[in-house]
Amino acid sequence: MSPTVNKKGMDLVEIESSDSGIDSVDSTLQHADEEAIVKCLAQCRIPSTYGGTHRLHIYKNNIDQEEHMAIVFGDYYSTSLNLQWEGDDEIKRRMRGAMEDLPESDPTPPLVRIHSCCFTGETLGSTRCDCAEQLQEAMKIMSVQGGIIIYMKQEGRGIGLADKLLAYNLIDMGHDTLSANLALGHPADARTYNIATAILKDFNIQKVRLLTNNPHKIKSLKEEGIIVVERLAMIPSSWKEPSSWKAQDRDGYLMTKVQRMGHETSNMYTNHRLFVKSLDPDQLLGKVYLQASDIPMAGVGTTDCGFLQYANCNTAKGYTWLNGRSHAENNPDCEKNPIPTLIANADSQAQYYPCGLIANAMFSDTISDLTCIGNCRISSYQFTQTGIAWPEDNGLYAKTQWATAVSNGQPLNQTVNKFLIPPPQWRTGWPDIYGNGYTADNLPDLAKWERFQVWMRKAGLPTARKLWGRNTTEIMDAGTWQVSVTDVWDCVRFSGRKALVFAETGVLGPRNDFMSHLFFAVGAGSLLAGIFLVLLKPRTTGDLSMLSWNRNE
Repeated sequence: MSPTVNKKGMDLVEIESSDSGIDSVDSTLQHADEEAIVKCLAQCRIPSTYGGTHRLHIYKNNIDQEEHMAIVFGDYYSTSLNLQWEGDDEIKRRMRGAMEDLPESDPTPPLVRIHSCCFTGETLGSTRCDCAEQLQEAMKIMSVQGGIIIYMKQEGRGIGLADKLLAYNLIDMGHDTLSANLALGHPADARTYNIATAILKDFNIQKVRLLTNNPHKIKSLKEEGIIVVERLAMIPSSWKEPSSWKAQDRDGYLMTKVQRMGHETSNMYTNHRLFVKSLDPDQLLGKVYLQASDIPMAGVGTTDCGFLQYANCNTAKGYTWLNGRSHAENNPDCEKNPIPTLIANADSQAQYYPCGLIANAMFSDTISDLTCIGNCRISSYQFTQTGIAWPEDNGLYAKTQWATAVSNGQPLNQTVNKFLIPPPQWRTGWPDIYGNGYTADNLPDLAKWERFQVWMRKAGLPTARKLWGRNTTEIMDAGTWQVSVTDVWDCVRFSGRKALVFAETGVLGPRNDFMSHLFFAVGAGSLLAGIFLVLLKPRTTGDLSMLSWNRNE
């Protein structure tokens, strides 16, 4: 019996897709929900220039006619390969690489890379992508640490080599890697992962440390029952080594993946100028912009809501952002297929409220009050958001006048659903409140929403703390406390981490080890500098006889 796994998946120009392209789309849609059954046909050892020896496994499956592969570094063994097959004898088992006494697999979660084949990059040395570099880097890492590379025959993110070449020609005509796929009638990423996860399960692997920059892979593995305990970023060499070889085609491809496809890399900072200025102060103060085009667009040194200004995708296509692409091409709502109903029904001059990148990125996890497990004086320790924002911040926000204003004799709150649209991540983070858009009853009062005010105060460093709540009336007893967190806010996209921090404040604020260490370091440095200067140029000892009261007149 083989292992099985169940799958729980702008027209810029008009192009007649090739037959292979249409077939690949239909095939992808058809097989995305199929049960994947895989069987390892053979394995052999491959002495490697990367160091050591790895074992190459070849798989067949019930979904496509491709032979997908697993490149294994370390003690991981295929179940289907080592079963007793019909007609088996010792010679046949040895020929396919089966073992009589199967060693115990390494129980620790292995490093895993799910890699799609790339003939142009890995064989022809194309500079249009970083596929070859990522494969080589994964091989180097795993030759030392161990792991498994699942090598999938999914050329061109699943569209096939022929349509991949068509996409390359579209890129030369001005498209990027994502819009080229869309123009050919393909999804941005046509790959499926049910076969890959079935191969992992054939190795009895349930938890992995994943080498990837693609959050979609993490989500797909989770849907298949594979737990990703850690994600390790694959940072391009041209980004981490200033002196490394660069190519314009590759850099354009990488930036498209980061900006438009949800791929992420490390060291992304929220103090970037484009993020810091992505808001409209007057809109936050309650000003009514009857049309999205009334919101000022940036010149140098001013604020700009950017591609999260126009909520109507057709209108957004007419405006260009700083990266040379239209607002619609950057807007995550406009990239969805189909476009969300709320966006499709929005007025042509609909605007996001609040507009801009900062508001859209607001922390959306739900955190419960603390519950004592055991004997405590109080069973529940409650936090309030009142008083967590700086007093001067309160004057920057007011409830939008859309809630009370009248235009042409009609209350604006009766049309708010078509003219004001919650930011994309608000609708995802708070679907019960904002999933269907705004009404007269759920417009946020920014003047009273202190957690929003705290979030809008930008952090200067990549690691920052945002005050979520406080309790100034009760003392927390020593004991075991339980908290429930609904995980919604996605920090995987930018290789981030999130944590709950409980701190007791004093006159100078909460404990800050960094500042104390800094003061000690500065003091020690000053002392060492003083000693060094004394040794370098000591003061000449004075001659007391030269003092005026000791000299003979």
